[in-house]
Formats: sequence, structure tokens, C-alpha cells
Amino acid sequence: MERNRLQKIYDAFAASGKFISAIPMAGGNTYHVITDEEAGYTLHRVRSGLFSNISDMIRNKEMVAGHVRNKLIKQNIRDITRKYLTYFHTHRQQPYYKDHEGNYWTLSLFIKDTRTHDSITTPALAREIGTGLGEFEQRTQDFDPGLLAESIPCYQDVARWTSRLRHAIEKANDERREACSDCVSQLSSFDKEARARQEALDAAQLPVRVTHNAFNSACVLLDWNDKPICVINLDMVMPGIIHHDFGDAVRSVCDTGNGTFNETLFHAFIDGFYKRTGQLLSRKEKETLHLACELMPYLQATRHLVRFLDEGDSDSLRQARAHVSFLRAIADARHVTRASIKQ
Repeated sequence: MERNRLQKIYDAFAASGKFISAIPMAGGNTYHVITDEEAGYTLHRVRSGLFSNISDMIRNKEMVAGHVRNKLIKQNIRDITRKYLTYFHTHRQQPYYKDHEGNYWTLSLFIKDTRTHDSITTPALAREIGTGLGEFEQRTQDFDPGLLAESIPCYQDVARWTSRLRHAIEKANDERREACSDCVSQLSSFDKEARARQEALDAAQLPVRVTHNAFNSACVLLDWNDKPICVINLDMVMPGIIHHDFGDAVRSVCDTGNGTFNETLFHAFIDGFYKRTGQLLSRKEKETLHLACELMPYLQATRHLVRFLDEGDSDSLRQARAHVSFLRAIADARHVTRASIKQ
């Protein structure tokens, strides 16, 4: 039954190759489609509840991917289809397919002989994740972010999320409030500092860039030698500041579990990131980049708590606790992040 459903969705797109099977990939919303031709495809179900406008979201990632493609062509880069995401339209010329359950799907070319890492254990790998993020910033630096829609309004705004958390606490039942009370209490001790960091970034009038907004180590597609190929999972590409992706990356790369901050991995990540962005970043960006190291875990924890309180999703509570633990650890290492990020 599942195979028939996925085949119907795949067949709606104008892609070559007869459907043979679809293999689930990480996250449960994505499938690797095997066809009778050499080319394979990635069929992705969009988390539609997140976005105010699905069409805008899909248009955003198509425009960014197209810009990267054109840039690689101008640079005479070989084998460019491995270095950006190729999206397909349906036979009705739509960039997505909407199934009878109301789910939205996109189809892109599957990039073979690659892998991703959910956790980072070596400085060498941390450096390559930094390089991968830096290359994404390089490849999109000359794209006008004003062309992108804000598919999730105020997604990176501290005031919005702290307000949503208060409302979620008020509406939640006693069981959910009790289950997360310790996490809420720990997070609230960082409220004042988070607001101050947000205000400092706003006051700096930083350049608006193309930002990923959901970056983690698994968003960098690597070859078998662990060299970065391209950045994937572009659903939340929007206008923003580079700090949003940088702070998310630090959390993903440098959290070695149990609320610890790995300084060695941090230095390696910074090294890879700066090799690609050292000439790109403005002075103000460099001077304020350290603020993101604590701001982004705070925002992530807040979002996960809201989701737990609204929906009762136990994984969201686990994620919230992990972000709070890392926030505490990196706050204790503030002298390291300030000194290590080049001014």
C-alpha cells in the first residue's frame, strides 16, 4: 500500500525513469526513489504545519538552488549536479505535488556516493562541516535575499518565541506543565541575556543574507572522503543574518552529549568556516558572531518547549533539555567563544 502511494506521488513529477521502490531516509519524511535508470531521486514530504505559505517556501529553495547552479556553470565547475539540489516540477508544471491527505511533496535528483553525519567526533570532520557551511554562504552571497519570502514570519525572533512559550504554558494541561517545569525554569534564567543578545544584533544593522535556518551537521552532504559537496534540507531558506546558521552549527558540531561543549571541535569548525568566509564577513559580523553561540540554543530550546506543550511530543521535550544543557555549557565557556572567533 505504501509503495503504491509513493509511486503515485513520484509519477506526478516530470522525471525520467520507471518507479521501482522507495527507501525511507533519516527523519521519516524523505525517501530515496530507485528507478529503472541510473538516476535516482529524493522524494520529500514537507512539514506543512510550519509554513505560512507552502508555495513561497518551495519557491525560495528553488530560487536559491537555481542561483547556485548558474554560479557553478559560470565558474566552469565540473559535475555540477552533485553540488546543488536539482528540483523537478510536476506534469502540471507545479513545483510540488499535494496528495489527498493534504501533504505537500517535492522531488529532487538524488546525489549518489555521499553520506552525512548526525554527530561529529573528530576535529577533521568538524572542520569539513565548517567548510561546507562556509561554501553555502559563498555560493549565495551575491543572491538578493529580498527575493525570498519569509515563509515562517519572525522565526528567529526572541520576543516572539518567549511570548509563545508563555501562552503555551498557560494553555497546557497540568501534566505537560509539570513534565517540563525544570526545563522551563533553567531556560528562564537565560531570558535577560537572550534579549540583550537579540538587541545587540538588531542594533548592529548586520547584512541580510540567504540563511538556511535549520542547519545541523547532517545538512552538509559529504563524499566518501568526508569532503563537503553541498548543503541540503533547504525547506527553511529565508532572508536572515549569518549568525542564525553559525549558532545552529556550533550547537550541532560541538555538543558531545550530556551538556558538554567540546572546545577542540569548536576550534576546528571555526577554522573551516573562516577559510570560506573570512573575506566575506563584514567587520560587524565578525565582532558579533560570538553572540550567536548562546542565542541559537536558547531559541531552539524555546521552540521545542512550545511544541511539547502544544502537542505533547516527547522528543521535543528531549530536544529542549539537550539545548538547555548545551546552553549552560557554552555560557560557561563564553571566554573561549569570544576569544576564538576572529575579530
